[in-house]
Amino acid sequence: MSHFWALYQTNVEFALVGCVFALSIFVGLWSGVLSVAPIAFAAVSAFAIARISTDHPTWSLYVLLIIGMVFGAVFAYLSSFIFLRLSSHYLALATIALVLISRVFALNLTTITGGMNGVGLMRLISFPQLVFILVLLGVVFQRLRKSRFGLTLDALREQPEVTASLGVDVLKIQRVAFVLAGSLGGLAGVMQAQLLQYLTPDSFYVDLAFVTLASAVLGGAYHWFGPIVGSLLYAALPELLRPYLGSSRHIANGVLLLIIMLFLQRGVIDPLRPLPFKSKKTESVVGNE
Repeated sequence: MSHFWALYQTNVEFALVGCVFALSIFVGLWSGVLSVAPIAFAAVSAFAIARISTDHPTWSLYVLLIIGMVFGAVFAYLSSFIFLRLSSHYLALATIALVLISRVFALNLTTITGGMNGVGLMRLISFPQLVFILVLLGVVFQRLRKSRFGLTLDALREQPEVTASLGVDVLKIQRVAFVLAGSLGGLAGVMQAQLLQYLTPDSFYVDLAFVTLASAVLGGAYHWFGPIVGSLLYAALPELLRPYLGSSRHIANGVLLLIIMLFLQRGVIDPLRPLPFKSKKTESVVGNE
C-alpha cells in the first residue's frame, strides 16, 4: 500500500483539485450556462496568490484560499455583465476567448506573473486538507441542491422560459451562479498552484478547460456528484491503461466520452435514471400508485 501511495499520490492530489474545477463548471451548467470562464478566474487567483504568498510567507493556507475565492468571485461578477448578455454557444465561445486572453495577460504582466519565466511558490496544502475541502464542498452542494436556490437552478436549466414566466429574475439567478462558479474557480486555481509550485502562462489554458468541461459532462451535469466522478474517471483511466496502451492511453478518455455521449447522454450520475437493483415488485407498486 505504501508503494502504491508513493507512486500515485501526486495523481490522486491533482484528481481532487480536478474535482473542484469540474464543480465550478457544473455550477454554470446547473444554471443553463455553458461556460469555461472559471479556468480564467483560476489563473487570476493563482498568480495573485503566488505573488501574495511571496510577499507574505507567514499567511496561512486558508487565508490564501479565501483570498483566491474572493478574487475569482469579483472577476466573475464584473465579467458577468458582459458574458451573460450572450446566450447559447456564443457565450461558450466568448468564455473560451477569455481563457485565451488570460494567457496573453499572463505573458505580458511580467511584474505579477513572471511572463514566460513564470513564478514559483511554496507548497502549503496537504492531502488531508485537499480531502477536507472536497468533502466540505460536497456538504455545501448537497444542502444547496435541496434549497430554494437549487430548485430554481433546476427549473432554469430545464425550462428557462417557463421559469421566467413565473416571475423569476433569470439574469439575477444566472449572475449569482456565475459568481459562485468564479469563486470555485479561484479556489481550484489556488489549490492547483499549491500542487504545481511553479506557474507559467500555460498552467491554466484551453486544454485544462476542455478536460474540466469533459469531466463534468462525463460524470453527469444533473447532480453535483457527477463532476466529481467524471474527474476521478478522467484521472484514473489513463493510469489504469498505461501498461496496455503506453503513450496512447489518453485516447481512452476521448473514447470513454464518446461512449457516454452515445449511451448515457446525461452522464454516469443521473438522478432520474432508475436504479439497477430496483425490484420489479417495487416498480409495480409505484405504477399502481
